[in-house]
Amino acid sequence: MLKKRIKDHFVIILAKLGLDGVAFGIAFIASYYLCFTLKEAPLYLRDLGLLIPVIIIRLVIYGYFKLYSQMWRYTSIYAFLSIIKAATVGTIVIIVIGYFTGYWTPPRSVLVIDWLLVVFLTGSIRLVRRSFLDSGLRLFKFSKKSRNVLIYGAGKAGETLFRNIQSSSTIDVKIIGFIDDNPALHGQYIHDKKILGDRNDLRSLVDKYNIDSIYIAIPRLSGHENRELLKIIRENTDDIQVMTIPGLKDLVDGKVTVNQIRSFNIKDLLRRQPVNLDYTPVKELIQGKTVMVVGGGGSIGSELCCQIAQFTPRKILIIDSCELNCYNIEDGLKNQFPSQDINCILADACNEAYMRMIFDRYRPEIVFHAAAYKHVPLVEVNPWAAISNNIQCTLTLTKLSEEFRVNRFIMISTDKAVRPQGIMGATKRICELITLFRFDCSVTKFIAVRFGNVLGSSGSVIHKFKHQIEQG
Repeated sequence: MLKKRIKDHFVIILAKLGLDGVAFGIAFIASYYLCFTLKEAPLYLRDLGLLIPVIIIRLVIYGYFKLYSQMWRYTSIYAFLSIIKAATVGTIVIIVIGYFTGYWTPPRSVLVIDWLLVVFLTGSIRLVRRSFLDSGLRLFKFSKKSRNVLIYGAGKAGETLFRNIQSSSTIDVKIIGFIDDNPALHGQYIHDKKILGDRNDLRSLVDKYNIDSIYIAIPRLSGHENRELLKIIRENTDDIQVMTIPGLKDLVDGKVTVNQIRSFNIKDLLRRQPVNLDYTPVKELIQGKTVMVVGGGGSIGSELCCQIAQFTPRKILIIDSCELNCYNIEDGLKNQFPSQDINCILADACNEAYMRMIFDRYRPEIVFHAAAYKHVPLVEVNPWAAISNNIQCTLTLTKLSEEFRVNRFIMISTDKAVRPQGIMGATKRICELITLFRFDCSVTKFIAVRFGNVLGSSGSVIHKFKHQIEQG
């Protein structure tokens, strides 16, 4: 297999050298015939022995500019710039050698025409190769059932996205055209695709061209603009798949590729400016301490663990009753923070005897309590499970934290504990009261903090909204 690959690579290189060699020879001879009459040209070409050295010199210089290590199927403006540089250097080298040897001093017009023909012919060979391949790919793609797509956005991102789709043989997508809200662009073309109109033309374009999907290629849109645009598309189309590309901050390499097209997620609809915090007090609190996170495998608890690990505690103890959650958070943290001391313990925080053993062995200095049943509809139909788990767990942890003289105990509560309307909110309010009851009568600092809907947390209404958006 390896020998075959080497052989194939060698054959490709030889083919490229051969094609360019022929192009150099044609350019050399044709430059004389274009400068002189048919009768005069042969007189100047009496020393055709120069043809071989000229070809060799140009081949070597083209190789130096890595023009034979480039894949011709991806020929771009950068390849043409390399061709111009290589042709220019080649002409200069040939002139210098001819001047010092005194063997070849052609008219300047011959040199200029030879240079132009070299650039034109070698560039054309590569362009024809790419055009032929792209035509074949499009023929192959459109011979089967393809999805008809409109690209929303006729800027740089839209053009790059179009080129990526056109050059891919694995994506069954046919680009019908572009739409853009800038009226000055309407009627113009990007490559061979027309800018067909704006958002007001969506209904007619979808019906006329039987559109299956719309790709939004405007990465700079804010969350509000994304929501407005998605609303307009939904109002003017029925059951159309809407895809997008990441925001500019998410495009690490600064390019848009086919693989980055994806469905809308909730971050696209929010896209808020990040809040910059002063982490100095947090670092002073956590650095060098043993920190216990109860419920550390859950969505909020696992994020707490990731944040805590950034401030180099002496040890992180993760307590969770779910085996899969424990495995996932431990594996993730050890990959992200390989030097951090992490202990993941399978335990039910309501089991006082077992938790006492853990407290006695590890002596945590800070405890984050993020363990609770919190899915509102489930808790409503299973009230006794929530009462037993949430309240009993808090009673156990506050008691042990006081007993083992923990420095700080932080309970993660919810905004639903404010004038609670359901079982979950009521149990969390009781947990807050249990925590605050011990505040004034203990060396441990007991703290309760309330979160609202946490973006991406399990059971969050955000997931429901996202599902509804996907369903139109």
